[in-house]
Amino acid sequence: MNLEALLTHEQGFRLTTATPLQRAICRMETGEPLGELAEREDVIECIGGAQALSDLPTVAPSTSVLMAAVRTAKSQKAAAKAFRATQICNLDMLEPGEIARYSVCSIDKDKAEAVLEHLSGKIQASPLLSAVLLKPPAGDSIFLMHPSGKPVEIKVMAGKKAGGGLVARWSIGATFDEAPRMNGADKKINLPDSIVALRARLLPGAQIDLIGSPWAPAGLIYDLFVDRFGRPGADLLFMVAKGPDMHPTHFTPEFCAKLLAEDAVAHRTDVLAKFCDPPSSLLSSIDVELCSRRGLLDLEPNDQEHTAAIDPANRKNAWTLTIVRPKLNGDPEVACTRQWTGSHAAPLKSSRTFEQIRPLLELYGIEDNALWTDQANFDDKWELAQDAGIALREDPFTDSEWRTHAKNLEKLVTEHRIELPPNAAMRADILGIQKKLTERSWRIVLPNTQDGRHGDYVPSLVLALKHLPSPRVAPQPATMDDDEKRICDFINSSKSNPMKHAAQRLHGAFR
Repeated sequence: MNLEALLTHEQGFRLTTATPLQRAICRMETGEPLGELAEREDVIECIGGAQALSDLPTVAPSTSVLMAAVRTAKSQKAAAKAFRATQICNLDMLEPGEIARYSVCSIDKDKAEAVLEHLSGKIQASPLLSAVLLKPPAGDSIFLMHPSGKPVEIKVMAGKKAGGGLVARWSIGATFDEAPRMNGADKKINLPDSIVALRARLLPGAQIDLIGSPWAPAGLIYDLFVDRFGRPGADLLFMVAKGPDMHPTHFTPEFCAKLLAEDAVAHRTDVLAKFCDPPSSLLSSIDVELCSRRGLLDLEPNDQEHTAAIDPANRKNAWTLTIVRPKLNGDPEVACTRQWTGSHAAPLKSSRTFEQIRPLLELYGIEDNALWTDQANFDDKWELAQDAGIALREDPFTDSEWRTHAKNLEKLVTEHRIELPPNAAMRADILGIQKKLTERSWRIVLPNTQDGRHGDYVPSLVLALKHLPSPRVAPQPATMDDDEKRICDFINSSKSNPMKHAAQRLHGAFR
């Protein structure tokens, strides 16, 4: 069953005004060739660049992510995909009496009902679609007939109920509506946990769809954007769709200009489909992304001098290690990062953590296995570090220094002079730095997050940057040939300088 035809047909889900990009999205989500649409700029931009065209999967990707502007028929397409899944799913694994389910999960009842309205309304209005409707829609479930004659269910869920509904049945797929806002902070839907619970129940060929408009640069969707946008594969396809490319009659140039003038944040998220930064953020997510290298998490040791710093913790917060080194121009790059996480029930043992840190200090040739930390519990940590062969060094990391460190990091990031690793935890910690205004000035705040972190990579990073060594410049080998060397020797000799030669003769005469 062709998704593009199902979505756009009068007897289907009736998106008869579908734009070329909306049609291209249907093809990419189901592994269909793009055909003539592959040359369109909006399609190329949607997948992260022309280099991604050759990597587009030729089968339906296991996970599809569509981050799009508001009012771009995301719910309508989600309804069409749910219906399609009920007709193409493989039910061979089901025992008699078992009913497979397609789940549509949203953060609240209002958004969940938008998908349900598309499903019930379009199915009942179409003679073709209603032919497989087993009974009139009731409540939050719709029962349809699979080509095998077996019943299948589409269930729309919201809030806390969604999590339990995912594990109740075999799954023929799922759509998470407003997925960028499902970070678990509202204690309604924890997206990573929900996906883990769902995967073990997916039937062959089932697909997970993550849709919604972007918001803050944090959570699973943001991590996937950084790691996979522009790098599609059979496991995951990440797409970004702007409003004018999806709904040009609504997102007219006049409307977009007016919204930009009134609310730049809303224009960025709801029109351009880009992540925004909270007003209190010290750093821009765009700048942080531009500073992040792709590929290698750790860099190989080189001839430069490295320095290491830790932010130790044993229970709820993470214990972090950051190793930095200078480039030849003096700008820093983060060569290595590590974190260890304990809990109140199973706290970390400092001695064991130091034992795991020492090989990394030796690998990067850090002299005397020196390791910087702040003054908190230094005396206790110093002895344990010494037993592990580490020279722990204390830095008076006082609150008054935070502004200086923050300004230094802000300058390096905004000028794109620091190279950061593709470490999602470090990136989240850096983006979490907040600048809070006080009566007379401002201060730096590292807020607590739902996963128990407290910006734990930030202290070790800024402390390592404070002690960044100067670059070692290797001597340049001579490139002169024999003739050039003879000329230089003559120029430097006394014979090439008559005044110097005369002075030498005079000095020799009166020795």
